Amino acid sequence: MGWLAVAIGSDVHVPPFFPLGDQAIYQPTDSEARVAIEPILHAPWHGARSIFTSWALACGVIATGLLAALAMKASAAAACLACVALLVSAPFAASVRHASDPVLAVVLVWLSWALTLRGIGRSDGWLVFLAAIVWGVSVAMTWLALIVAPIVLLACVSSRRTPRARALATAGVLLMAGAGLGAYAARVSLLTNAASDPGARIGLIDVWRVAFGDLIGRGEWRFAAADIAGLSLLSAALAIAGVTLGQAARWWQRGVVFSGALLAVIWLEWPPWRAEALQWTSWASMPLVATGLTWAATQMSPPWGIVVSTALAAVLIGGNVGAAVRPLGGGPPRAFAVRLEATLDDLRRSRPIALIAEDTLVDSALAAWAGAPRLSQHPDAPARALARGLEPLAGPSARAHLELAGYRFERAASIDDPAPYILSRVAERFRCATIRSDRWSLLPGVEYTGRLGLYVPPGLGASLVLIVGDELPLQLGAALASGRTLALKQQALLKGPGSGAPPPDYWFDNGDPALAPQNVTRVTLPAHPVNSTIAGLFLGRRAPRVLARLDGHPDHDRGSVCAAPLGPDALWGRDATREVRVALETSALFGMGWYGLEGDAHDRFRWTSSDAAVLVPSAIRSAVRVRLDAAPAAEPDASGPMLTLQVNGMREAELSMRPGLASYDWEIPASHWLQGTNELLFSLSRSVRPSDQGAHDTRVLGMRVHGIMLTRQ
Repeated sequence: MGWLAVAIGSDVHVPPFFPLGDQAIYQPTDSEARVAIEPILHAPWHGARSIFTSWALACGVIATGLLAALAMKASAAAACLACVALLVSAPFAASVRHASDPVLAVVLVWLSWALTLRGIGRSDGWLVFLAAIVWGVSVAMTWLALIVAPIVLLACVSSRRTPRARALATAGVLLMAGAGLGAYAARVSLLTNAASDPGARIGLIDVWRVAFGDLIGRGEWRFAAADIAGLSLLSAALAIAGVTLGQAARWWQRGVVFSGALLAVIWLEWPPWRAEALQWTSWASMPLVATGLTWAATQMSPPWGIVVSTALAAVLIGGNVGAAVRPLGGGPPRAFAVRLEATLDDLRRSRPIALIAEDTLVDSALAAWAGAPRLSQHPDAPARALARGLEPLAGPSARAHLELAGYRFERAASIDDPAPYILSRVAERFRCATIRSDRWSLLPGVEYTGRLGLYVPPGLGASLVLIVGDELPLQLGAALASGRTLALKQQALLKGPGSGAPPPDYWFDNGDPALAPQNVTRVTLPAHPVNSTIAGLFLGRRAPRVLARLDGHPDHDRGSVCAAPLGPDALWGRDATREVRVALETSALFGMGWYGLEGDAHDRFRWTSSDAAVLVPSAIRSAVRVRLDAAPAAEPDASGPMLTLQVNGMREAELSMRPGLASYDWEIPASHWLQGTNELLFSLSRSVRPSDQGAHDTRVLGMRVHGIMLTRQ
């Protein structure tokens, strides 16, 4: 039953992971300790467990859950339905398959509850003390077991009548809590040191600092467990009904209320733990769900009470099954881990490697693999690794972050099954310019790539200001490494001096405002009041004129602007293929003057305006043939329209466009082609606006492009 969710046939779209709560996405400003601890703290990966161990845990879950539910006066049928609802939950099924600590903690909590309810009415109360010890062990498995501390504490207090006995019981529970927390931190520290760089020693203080210090309000979070809503909302309602309206004792009701208050505190104060705490609590409340189903069945005369209770259980079960859309436990996660480790072993044979932290969902699969040190995404980390003779390797998330720090990557290896995953190696690093608040910076030495990586220090009401100018109107856009777009404040500036003009520093060529670019824009990227902002700014062309400074920051603050690669691997790097088609789907390569991708799977195309720039990263300098498959928007006649191509500002042949879809070729000499980012600027002599002819399309259309082919000569 624990693998019913797996059998539903969920697709694996991303690398498998331990799906308990949210998964951390690292930032370049994160500490080395966080990178080392995070995979074990939030997504522990215990490798391949034997099938016997998994089945033994599954049977233990069912038996203990039934025992706890029956001890709470739930009916046998309701207890069985609650167990089924839990076991078809995708995260819980994956946790059972990996014999993970949170599931063991849940089982121990259930056992503690069962012992408590059995021993609460006895005079000696030794079962209640045993329950407290079992609960302390559950805290050692995961600190989340502290959420149910009020229930255990009130049980111990209620089991004795003398003040001395109550004081001893309270002290015993608190002692168990402290011992359990210490054991939990020690386990995390040992696991971290076994899986991280041998030179880094992670202590208990680091564990708590990362768990409850560095993570408060930090970072972005994604990959929340898919069925958290379906399991938690209905189960919470049933649990509340079962406890408050069922046959539970007053001390039990008060304990559940106080546990809910603790969960609310975690929800408000520790954002990174929100989903995990709610998920684990929903697992632990399974016996309470059974009491809720039992209460619902007793509110109506047969058979309607049984029908309503069964319908509620069916909704809970169906919701958990239908929400199983994340990678689950079982074969796919282990297969991914095995393939990833085999790929890394192959790469390590040629040269020692260092892994740049990816995110928790991948790093958790490597937590038990001690084949390479794991580095943070700090911009200096790859340089330190290279100085030690190591080759830094990054996955997609780490690559996206470090590209904003000026690193260019090339593909090192890839995994296609059971989930696509690409490993990249550092190829080179571009230059960065330091930005201050007391002067404008001209970005000396920053390469022309068509994209800038921006680092903005935190500041209340502060921002990073850029002056961007070009002869053609630019389509500027900013986004985080995760792909989430950022809102930019843009203000068009006048070309000459006066109000609304660029600062005098912008006329650095010869001090003549008349020689400034035709289109000048002031771009403002607001700073976050608490956290640093690291974003990419797409310029739309290879080499617009850019000026930058901080605004509203103290004088000692420093930002940076780096030349950032566009993202795709450079053409003709380690690939021997002479002919390469520019992928129309790769939007990063299409700068100003392009509209979105249209058509179907068999015929994709993009419309352009009168001028359109394509940005092509190349690993070599060579003569290149450019072939364009396009159709003009304007009706061709004897005078065109004429199509002109400029490569990196060098004008190539002018061609007359023909009716319908046709191919147009240019031979680009090696002197015009760069090792780096190349700009192909297509310009048409005539364009049309369909709305002028009665259509609904208000765009200015130049030509419809179906393909761009580049051939190395």
